[in-house]
Amino acid sequence: MQKQQTLRILFVATLCGMVAGVPAAPGQPPIIHDAEQDILQEQFGAQWAAQDKQLQEKLDALYAKYGKRPNIVHIMWDDNSFGEVGIEAFNKIRGFDQ
Repeated sequence: MQKQQTLRILFVATLCGMVAGVPAAPGQPPIIHDAEQDILQEQFGAQWAAQDKQLQEKLDALYAKYGKRPNIVHIMWDDNSFGEVGIEAFNKIRGFDQ
């Protein structure tokens, strides 16, 4: 349970960092968000900041324990319909029957 919660926090914090206007790479301009992002930031900004703080504390603890930070792989996936991958019944409807 604790591992799942930690992974969930890592995932959410990674997303938070991505939507906070952090440049994609050093020297790159910041990401420009649409109005929907501004609304979400207003609604959830404090919650995201608290999650970022929690994540930073966990990362600092890992660094203190192991002397290095963990490798975090973030995978984003888009342009799939609901249930298109992973739910057998939906896969069959969509023509992905195996």
